[in-house]
Amino acid sequence: MTKSIQSRARDAFALVLLVPLVLGGLGIWTARRYRENIELVSHTQTVLSAIDQVRLSTRAAESGQRGFLLTGENDFLKAYQAAAAEAPRDIQDLRLQTRDNPVQQRNVSRLAVLVDARLNKLKELVALWTPRQRGRNESELVLSSGRELMQQIQDLCTVMEKEENRLLANRLEAQRRTEREVALCFVLGLLANF
Repeated sequence: MTKSIQSRARDAFALVLLVPLVLGGLGIWTARRYRENIELVSHTQTVLSAIDQVRLSTRAAESGQRGFLLTGENDFLKAYQAAAAEAPRDIQDLRLQTRDNPVQQRNVSRLAVLVDARLNKLKELVALWTPRQRGRNESELVLSSGRELMQQIQDLCTVMEKEENRLLANRLEAQRRTEREVALCFVLGLLANF
């Protein structure tokens, strides 16, 4: 009978030690998953921002070019040149941000071609501009075939944003699930102490 009590006492002691260890390990694992989910949500928001930045720099180049063609003022030309130089860097940043997503990598490659084509159209029109044209055919110069390219850029950016928003919804749900798991681990830890 003494061995039975000693055996039970040893088993109870082992259980008392094992429960906190298991709960601690589970807590660490859950906390790590929670941190990873937060990083994924943050990453998705960064990608959404990078998509928007490509759109903005391309539009800024278009706007600066249009202002230059209409007024001939160098401030507009400088704004166009700055934005036209920024757009390829924004594409490269987007490419880096989406390196973990093959679908988005294909989209970035298509977007790069479209942005490059749009910037080349803008550059061609700036190169054709002369002071004598001011006041005559501005609308003809400004309203060239660039509208279609900008619409394609806009459409592709929207497709990319939808993909990122889908990922964001999944990642936010995973984050909420992990938050519940962390809370459960905390409650189980409290209950184990009683």
